[in-house]
Amino acid sequence: MTAQWAVDGLERLAPGGRGARWLRRALMWYRRAILTAHDPVVRVTVAGRKLKAPLSHLLPLITRAYPQYNRNLGRLARAVADAYPDATMIDIGANIGDSVAFVRAETDIPMLCIEGDERFYRLLRENVQQVEAVETEEALVGEHSGEFRGALQSREGTGSLIEAQSAPARRLRRLAEILDAHPKFRTPKLLKTDTDGFDNRILRGAADVLGRAMPVIFFEYDPFFLRRQNEEPADIFPFLRSLGYRRAMIYENVGDYLLTLDLDEQDLLEDVTRFYENRGGERYCDLAAFHEQDEPLLRRIRLAEIEFFERYRSGQLPTTQR
Repeated sequence: MTAQWAVDGLERLAPGGRGARWLRRALMWYRRAILTAHDPVVRVTVAGRKLKAPLSHLLPLITRAYPQYNRNLGRLARAVADAYPDATMIDIGANIGDSVAFVRAETDIPMLCIEGDERFYRLLRENVQQVEAVETEEALVGEHSGEFRGALQSREGTGSLIEAQSAPARRLRRLAEILDAHPKFRTPKLLKTDTDGFDNRILRGAADVLGRAMPVIFFEYDPFFLRRQNEEPADIFPFLRSLGYRRAMIYENVGDYLLTLDLDEQDLLEDVTRFYENRGGERYCDLAAFHEQDEPLLRRIRLAEIEFFERYRSGQLPTTQR
């Protein structure tokens, strides 16, 4: 028996029933036993595509438990591409390329994938080499270009950069600097960032790109990880307002649409921050922020998302969307 056998078994296992629960526990035990010795690369299914991933990566378990995980990004990308035929997308914290799979299930928008973890980047390159209109860059994105003393911590398929003066110096690059080598993406209409607490710094460092391109910004908002970076989480909202961003759609981290709010609703934003503050990174939200010029686009997407989840919860969607 191999690690791939365990992954295939978990993917094929039908939910429900005592026998299924027993077999799932056995497969999970076998997976954990392998991980005590090493972390081999396996193939996992993401949005109908086979991707290479470390066995420790939780993505296949998350998507099985939460079928709508990250599919909102694909629908958002499709809506942006429909509104802007020449649109491009940037994915910061691209990991193994799972966002490419979710987006390509909906649209062929050109994508620039940026990843700073060496192992994830190597797998990202392999996973997207046959996908058209996808460029990649190995880089750590930050608020300023230059050295940063920190440790890149990877665990269960996610990575975070933690500041530590005793750690080796790492090179950070502002997004604009990276785009010098990828001119096609200088004015993206969709910017996604998922970096476990580094997102506020990345967005501040991309102020020139945001001001020039006014993209829809899909970013992770996790007060737990932001505070580990010595960030005041809600400081990102006045920054976005200063650039002309007025409203945002909020999703639970498992992909469920929650609400739409104005970015000057400080009491509501404080409530959202407090709700996710002490969840240990296990529960957080994703925000899709829209520039004031994209108010009509936001309204269309909001109504489409409300309709989508009404159909989803009533079982009216095709199996591929559930």
